[in-house]
Amino acid sequence: MNPYTEAFKDWMDTWKPHAFVTVNMPHELNKTRVPHDPQFYLNCWTRCAEADVLGTRTLKVTDYERRIVWIFRREVAPDGLIHYHGIAKFPTGRTWRHEQPSYYSVVHRCDRLQHALRLASSRTPEPFTPSKVHYPNAADIMVIPFDAAEHDHAGYTLKGMWRFVPEWITDETTYDSGLIILPHLPKRGTTEWQPNNRHATA
Repeated sequence: MNPYTEAFKDWMDTWKPHAFVTVNMPHELNKTRVPHDPQFYLNCWTRCAEADVLGTRTLKVTDYERRIVWIFRREVAPDGLIHYHGIAKFPTGRTWRHEQPSYYSVVHRCDRLQHALRLASSRTPEPFTPSKVHYPNAADIMVIPFDAAEHDHAGYTLKGMWRFVPEWITDETTYDSGLIILPHLPKRGTTEWQPNNRHATA
């Protein structure tokens, strides 16, 4: 195992993510059928799922400690299937919607998150094969508990990225290495630009 993967695994042990996510997107490259960039769908589905399990107000929170944090990477299978593997960390100390405060189960939360992602994806069917079954995209998304010790989810997320650690490594390197970090939080103390307010500030 290369040093970068070892370092990433050590960080995962400290960061302690909760879930490993797989999203299949078979028609990503078919631009006539899929009108949006794949990251549009990842962002849309994860936001919808997060709102489903934590409430819509969560989407306005600008603190990663209070949000579900996702780290995805793109991969192409030998048969050409384009898919995304990701890890997710749940916010600590937050009770999910319709969850008993005294009851906590990572397995149950993974099941709920998987259902929420599948429901969100069923509302944007472009990347998937049409089907007449209920939730036609359900087979394309899977969420299971993160287990670095048994399944090496941390190392698998970095598979094929680097064979060695360059000397010029910086904190920003992961943004150029194929990792997709979600959610995209707005900067604190700023207001989004509006057409009629070119110099908007908080």
